[in-house]
Amino acid sequence: MDSLLTLLPTAKQDWKIRVRISKKWEQLRPSGQVFGISMIFVDENDLRIHAWMKSSIISRLDDSLVECGVFQIENFIVRPYGANERNRCFTGDKRIFLTEATVVMPCLEPHEFIPKHVFDCIPLNTVREHASQDKCLIDVCGIVKDLQPIQQFVSITGKEQIVVKFVLADNNNNTVRATMWNEHALFMHMSLDFTTQRPLIVIISSCKPHLWEGTPTVTNMQATRIFFNSSHPAAATIRAGYGN
Repeated sequence: MDSLLTLLPTAKQDWKIRVRISKKWEQLRPSGQVFGISMIFVDENDLRIHAWMKSSIISRLDDSLVECGVFQIENFIVRPYGANERNRCFTGDKRIFLTEATVVMPCLEPHEFIPKHVFDCIPLNTVREHASQDKCLIDVCGIVKDLQPIQQFVSITGKEQIVVKFVLADNNNNTVRATMWNEHALFMHMSLDFTTQRPLIVIISSCKPHLWEGTPTVTNMQATRIFFNSSHPAAATIRAGYGN
């Protein structure tokens, strides 16, 4: 069995890994057409890698690859990212491409030790530094403050949009603005209504850092996922230090 650490962008195609699918999402064109499916694989060494399934093999493999499930995956290609590729899901120099030869089997061995998610949350006071690059998305963690009501409007293309804005804060008075669109905006408000634990701490994975009116801001992309009151060490550290 290969580790995600040992995968190399070579001509080799008979790789074999055991991974959990941390998240999975459709890649959409501006028209709304699906042109592929992206996934994040994580392994027992707390490593993660982006995996890609092109549209021509979706019908064969999609139903076999269930989010949160653990699978043995064989026969795929590892390729480096192109020099000009932007908005990678996280820092990394390679990704997996599933192919017509790829085989997917449910893992029947014990696998509770494989984490559900792997994050690399950066300190909020460094988001400004990351906003100057567009190569990689980032993970952030913070306390939700000043959550605004949902705003609805129609874009210049005639598409209905919803947006919500709030602030992320840590225990050292560092803050970052956050702007979440559409389903992520709805998820923020729904989770606030149904989550009783306070303070409300979120991890926003694979979000895009940028400067809006000179202020560090994160916003969602197709790869973004929001996790409320996670047990991840980044969230646990903030909760432990809250109010001290």
